[in-house]
Amino acid sequence: MSKDKDKKTAPIKSSIRIRVQILYLLMVFLGLGILARVLYIQYGPNGDDYRAQGERKSIKLFRTEGMRGDIYSRDMELIATSQKFYMVGIDFGIDKFNVATWKKNLPVLSRQLASMFGGSADKYSNDLNRSFNIYKRDSTPRYVRVTPRWVSQRERDKVLGFAQLNLKPNVGGRNYEDKIERVQPFGELAARTIGRTSPNVVSIDDPQGGSKKYSAYDVRPMYGLELSFNDYLQGTAGWEMRQKINNKFWAPVESPYNVEPQDGSDVITTLDMEIQDIAESVLSAQILKMNADWGCVAVMEVATGELRAIANLTPYGERCREDNNYIIGGRFEPGSTFKLASLMTLIELGGYELDQKVVTKSPARIGKRKAAYEDTHPKDTMTVLEMFAESSNVGFVRSVRDEFKDTPEKYLDFLESLGLKDTLGTGIRGEAKPVMWSPKDGARYWQHDLTLNQMAYGYGFEISPLHTLTLYNAVANGGKMVRPRLVTAISRYGEIIEEFPVEYINTKICSNETIEKLRQCMEGVVDSGTGSALRNPYYKVAAKTGTARMAFPAGERAAGDAYMNKSGARQYLATMVGYFPADNPKYSIIVCFKANNRKCPNYYGAGLAGPVFKAVADRLYAKHVEWQPSVEQKIKSDTVVHIPAPAHIKHGMYDDVHYAAKELDQKLIYNTSNDAWVKVDNKTQEITDATISEGKVPNVVGMGAKDALYLMEKAGLKVLFEGRGVVTRQSVAAGSYAAGQTVVLTLK
Repeated sequence: MSKDKDKKTAPIKSSIRIRVQILYLLMVFLGLGILARVLYIQYGPNGDDYRAQGERKSIKLFRTEGMRGDIYSRDMELIATSQKFYMVGIDFGIDKFNVATWKKNLPVLSRQLASMFGGSADKYSNDLNRSFNIYKRDSTPRYVRVTPRWVSQRERDKVLGFAQLNLKPNVGGRNYEDKIERVQPFGELAARTIGRTSPNVVSIDDPQGGSKKYSAYDVRPMYGLELSFNDYLQGTAGWEMRQKINNKFWAPVESPYNVEPQDGSDVITTLDMEIQDIAESVLSAQILKMNADWGCVAVMEVATGELRAIANLTPYGERCREDNNYIIGGRFEPGSTFKLASLMTLIELGGYELDQKVVTKSPARIGKRKAAYEDTHPKDTMTVLEMFAESSNVGFVRSVRDEFKDTPEKYLDFLESLGLKDTLGTGIRGEAKPVMWSPKDGARYWQHDLTLNQMAYGYGFEISPLHTLTLYNAVANGGKMVRPRLVTAISRYGEIIEEFPVEYINTKICSNETIEKLRQCMEGVVDSGTGSALRNPYYKVAAKTGTARMAFPAGERAAGDAYMNKSGARQYLATMVGYFPADNPKYSIIVCFKANNRKCPNYYGAGLAGPVFKAVADRLYAKHVEWQPSVEQKIKSDTVVHIPAPAHIKHGMYDDVHYAAKELDQKLIYNTSNDAWVKVDNKTQEITDATISEGKVPNVVGMGAKDALYLMEKAGLKVLFEGRGVVTRQSVAAGSYAAGQTVVLTLK
């Protein structure tokens, strides 16, 4: 029986063996065919092209960006910097993604996200679960963002510690995108002057010389310092060859085409953010109070021309913001503030004396065209000093016409020597070029019997407020017309590589005798003229007011009157410009407002711009201890008797400051909204909030060693002290991210 069975199974085994052998031979032939095809593809007539295609898919050049340089204030406070932001996500398509682990971690992850970013944990859970189910059904999209917004590096690190995201990337699926954004630590302060950037996609040539174009993200500067000094700020992009490891990861490889990116240089400005804050806060309050269309302020240091603050604000509802740079880029008929230039020509070229009598009878018809000019004062004659102090239009028109009607070129050439017919060369893009006509421009622009008359009191041409400020600053500077300066140096890795020294447009605009007379006239404006609101018992101011009509656009004008609209309203440029202290000038200031007489209750230079000028000057005066009278002087004063010298109170915790003031019997002005960290202005005796941002280097100047050490170590820095007393300097800029670095604190 078993023999019969063996006979039956033998043919079956033989058949299977034959089929296996045939299949084996087929596989061998197939393998040889594949090998032959591979060899043909690689080394055949098209082999070079195929090998290049494979290399391009697995090896690729990546563009790497250099970090854009920072922008600093004059005190080396960081006012613009580049910062990386991250968007954390999960890749459901990784090989080792465990569904059970995901479902277990999802509720915990949702609660953690809700706790950090706000919102409902259920919503986070539902949204993430929905995305996962869509992926399971359609296999796309495999990547989903977890964070609801872009986060900082500290926030990213915290999120990566959450459930599911704390697993290894090839297990939990965690991933993140990054981008670089430009940030301004002082918020909207000087926003227009500092400038803005926007993301930009550029097409880059293949560095290997191929025809392929690469798309790369770049930064496009839009305006302000970011645009004007972009050649310094922008870094140089590099290239890095990388090899594809998986769908999400490319590993760097050695290549002759690798190029390291270069970071941009830093720009050091003349801006003082404390003065900038003063200027903007006072300006904003006046705009909203008086319902002005816009306002601007500039503060310049007399000796150097350095601009300490530039504020340009327009109201939007209950707040103001910067949308135009009226100071540098605006161009307007200046009105009465230009009478300083006319007075200078009359004294320097015409030999006018301050006690010389001028006919100022109003109204007056002057010239062949009999154009009418009038003033609001009743005097028929004035001295030159009174004419300037009372801002007599009639007096200036008569005087300039009498002196230059036959030789207007002398008047215009003198104005040109003052830099009033060209840009100031500040280096800022968008600087306004004055519009000023002359007889050689033809009858269309120069009307012999009218244009000179108009120019005498500030009409018939246009200049920027910065031109006006520069002229007044030159008088304050003893006749040296300094070129306005907004940037002093370029640095790289902490070392100065280029400096921008003080420059002069004109080293002597007129004689010393003329300068002295001009100063007397400007002081007369405040002592007895239109600027009397600036008088105060502490320091002397020299200034000039101006209220200039502003033309409406052609389509809005009333028939025959460019300075009135169809509804009968007029608009004005209200200006106050000058310098202080008058006996030893330190700062020059200009304040301008655009105001409509139907909306603004006081549109005159003295009433609208004057209060802002005074408020800024008062705060600047309070900043300078050297200008304050000594204790002995105060004791001897008739108005102030036995004022004790106030004790110096350090910045610090609210409770500590309050206790110190109580013990020292100091009456402080509390202007703070919290009971944490505060700072004390020991001149004005005012307490204000000290902003301490988590993760950023704090500003500890003015604090004692104990508080400064606590805040610096809390921010993750190592501290070294030099000296003793109060912190007067810190080596790492406040507002920057510098965890792990060593900061040197100088105490005095």
